[in-house]
Amino acid sequence: MNIKWRLNNLLVSALLLVIAINSRASQKGYSLKEETQFQQVSSSSVVTGYSPLNYAKYAIRANVDIGGASLSAAPILGLPGATSAYPSGSVTFPTGTNFSPTLPTGSGYNQYHVHVAGDNNLASVSAASGSGTFSFTLGNATAQPTLSLNTASSAFPSTPMLTSGGTWSGSTLLLDPTATNVLTFNTGSFTTYTTAWAARSVTIFSTRLERSLSRRRNPYTLPALA
Repeated sequence: MNIKWRLNNLLVSALLLVIAINSRASQKGYSLKEETQFQQVSSSSVVTGYSPLNYAKYAIRANVDIGGASLSAAPILGLPGATSAYPSGSVTFPTGTNFSPTLPTGSGYNQYHVHVAGDNNLASVSAASGSGTFSFTLGNATAQPTLSLNTASSAFPSTPMLTSGGTWSGSTLLLDPTATNVLTFNTGSFTTYTTAWAARSVTIFSTRLERSLSRRRNPYTLPALA
C-alpha cells in the first residue's frame, strides 16, 4: 500500500502587499500588507480564513527587515490617524531581548513583524488600521519612511484553486510520495496594477497555498541609523 503525503486543509491566501526594498541589499526593507485567506477543502470549494491556525479572512500586517540586526528601540508603525483599536494612532512592533526581531525569515535570521488587525469583515479591518499613509519609526533612524495603502477600497486577485493533482479525502489532499504528483492551479489574472508595480506568485507549502501581489518601487533605501 502506498504511503500518502497529506496536505491538511489546503490554504489559499491572497495578499495585497506594499513593500520598499533596499536596492543595495535585497533582504532589507519595510512592508505593509493587506491579505485575504481561504482554505480549500475540496476540488471545487473553499472556506474563508484558516481554522487550524485561527486565521481570520482578512488581515493587515507590517514587517521591517534589516537583515537580522537589532534597532535601538522597537519599530513603530504610525497609522493614518487614531482609530478605536489604536487611540494613539500607532502600533509598536513586538521585540525580543534588547529590541531584537523575533519573526524567523527562513534565511537564518529574524525580522520585525506586527499583526495590526484581523477579522472576517473587511470594513472592520480597515476601521482598525485606518486607510492612507502609514509611517515607520525605525529605532534611531534619521527619517520616517512612509507607505500608502488604501484599505477602504481593497482589490484582491481572484481566489487561486487547485484544480487537479492528488486525491481529496474529506478536506485533506493526499499525495502519493512514490509517484510523480503534478498539481495544477487556476490562478486567474489580476490587472488592477500595472506590470511595473505588480509581481504575482503562487507558493506551495506543506499545509498551505499562498498567493501574493506586491508593489515594488526601486531604489528604496532604509533611512540612516545613527
